[in-house]
Amino acid sequence: MNKDSLKRASKFFIIICAIIAVVVFIVIYIMNIVKKEKIKEMQADLLLVQAKVEIVKGKNNVNKDENPLRGLQISKIGEKVNIKAIMEKHGITGDDLAKYYVLRDSDLAVMELGELIGKNKGAYIVNYDNYEVIYTLGYTNTKGLTCYKVSEINKEPEIQKVIPASSSTTEEAVTPAETTTPVETATPAEATTTDNATQTSATPENQASAAETTTNQEATVDTTIENENTDEQIMVIVNRIKNKTK
Repeated sequence: MNKDSLKRASKFFIIICAIIAVVVFIVIYIMNIVKKEKIKEMQADLLLVQAKVEIVKGKNNVNKDENPLRGLQISKIGEKVNIKAIMEKHGITGDDLAKYYVLRDSDLAVMELGELIGKNKGAYIVNYDNYEVIYTLGYTNTKGLTCYKVSEINKEPEIQKVIPASSSTTEEAVTPAETTTPVETATPAEATTTDNATQTSATPENQASAAETTTNQEATVDTTIENENTDEQIMVIVNRIKNKTK
């Protein structure tokens, strides 16, 4: 192979590499644009739900009987899923739980949010007092942070404080007297007597514990039978809320 052939091969290789680099750059650029558009769309959905929540609340203030608050109150699905643990992740505890409602498909339709039915896998939880909207599955914003609430649309990374090594490694000093204090040992006879006494005193407690366990099991069976008769729509909402914790 002569020098001209080597030059042509080198130029061809460089051109191929350049084309590949350009194609990769274009693909990444397009993917970023699509990702940003999806984020904007999700944020727009949350703002739209918030606007409808304000309208429903306004009508409810005028006439509560003709314009009830839409959604399933969180307290009504507490037995189906550990909703308190889920809401605690959003800083919602205690009496505040009663202020939140899960929007079902029927609620979205009545609130003129039919375009959101089946659009996303998660559910929307709303508060009619402060107009907060929570999307149970969350989304990642342009800063790479996971957001769940409409109030987190402009969420920024938290500034981490640098803690000096000396302050984080401080340990309590142990005096020589504490380190050299002898440990009293029990004789074989004393140990045997103590074990027997412990076993004897623990027997009534074990029996009481077994009785309590049986009672709890019976109560669980009763609760399960009651739960089987609940609305199927509640189960759909529960599953959506559970998916959020994955």
